[in-house]
Amino acid sequence: MKKINHGCFLFLFLIAACKKDNPRGTATLLMFNAVTGSDTLVTSFNGTETIRYFKTANRLVYGEVISPYFFNMNGQFNSYAGDQPIVLYNNNDTTSKSQPVFDLQVNLPVSSISSLFLTGSLADPDTLFTRDHLPYHPSTDSSMGIRFVNLSPGNMKLSVNLAGETHGSEVSGLQYKGITGFTNYPVTEGVEEYNYEFRDASNGDLITTFTIDVRNSQSGNFIINQRRYRNYTLMFYGKAGSTGTDKQAVQIMNNN
Repeated sequence: MKKINHGCFLFLFLIAACKKDNPRGTATLLMFNAVTGSDTLVTSFNGTETIRYFKTANRLVYGEVISPYFFNMNGQFNSYAGDQPIVLYNNNDTTSKSQPVFDLQVNLPVSSISSLFLTGSLADPDTLFTRDHLPYHPSTDSSMGIRFVNLSPGNMKLSVNLAGETHGSEVSGLQYKGITGFTNYPVTEGVEEYNYEFRDASNGDLITTFTIDVRNSQSGNFIINQRRYRNYTLMFYGKAGSTGTDKQAVQIMNNN
């Protein structure tokens, strides 16, 4: 009987160990720093504890989605799930006595895709959090999905049109922290680019433009297209009336 009991105990222990080793799964979180005056925000996923490894902590550069030069300057996170604390410090304020710019708690269900847009200013920070449901693009439908978000603080409403089209043809009257759904645009032979014009909805004044190149490219012996079957967010951000580094501009985020 003792041998049987020992064998059962060992069997149950192995089952428990196997269950413990199974990964619980993660979510995808995309983040963008549009906080005017911030330059760089340093992320911490351990609450307000002092950042121990500042050099390797992930940093969000103002107006940038990803830096091609530094591995830890990336706005996409894939290692977290569940109720997740997210604390962000201004680049020069990472000591134990520093106050974070953001002290947030977000829910990230396993396998979900979410976006966290950081906006406002250092004196008055703000956020926009979305749970994203990305459109599916079948192989028979050569297209990409585009949505728009207004991250420029203030009362100005935004309109967007394609070059040569009427004012507001794509977006009309998008207020601060407003975000649209995804719209499909053809990515087919003969279509080279989409040139979007961003305007003040109240008077039609042109603020800035953004062009998406959708042409095929050569990769070795293969013809590829980096835009086809994907979904993107065009983010309008910056301070109205500014002509400096925080002037109103547009950046693109890959949501896939």
